Amino acid sequence: ILDDEQNVIKRWTTGSEAMTFTGLRAGTYFVREAKTIPGYQLLKEPVKIMVTDTAGVQTFRIENQQIEVEIEKVDGENGQPLEGAKLELVRLPEEEVIRQWTSQEIPETFKGIPAGRYLIREVESPETYLHMLPMEILITDQEYCLGVRIWSHLSKKLQIGRASCRERV
Repeated sequence: ILDDEQNVIKRWTTGSEAMTFTGLRAGTYFVREAKTIPGYQLLKEPVKIMVTDTAGVQTFRIENQQIEVEIEKVDGENGQPLEGAKLELVRLPEEEVIRQWTSQEIPETFKGIPAGRYLIREVESPETYLHMLPMEILITDQEYCLGVRIWSHLSKKLQIGRASCRERV
């Protein structure tokens, strides 16, 4: 917690119980988050609180948003959702598979995913579409929601040989 001149008054780590401060004088204070728990967005700006000189307990609630990632596979020709691709999200560098799913009309959503490097891998591509190359993404605790759109092209549209699909993040 900081005073109105940005001087640190108290440092603490949140837990399951509310933090209680006693002896604060009436005035403007700021709560600045230095670190967040995995899967949550770090507060970008300090939160302003006003302590008044009224008697009793004054309660302030500060909420963090979970990090959310949406992954969508679309047809490279018309931009419409592409169903039937078997995909997986892999945490790097451990190569731990977080989830495997089959693409549908709506994006696959990951809520509360910890910040870090990940790989989107296509295990199986839809019939007549090229197999996509693995795509690395970086998820940070600075973003509330990251949307990933993967463009996939029909194999018959390409010239001789193999080419990677256009990928857009």
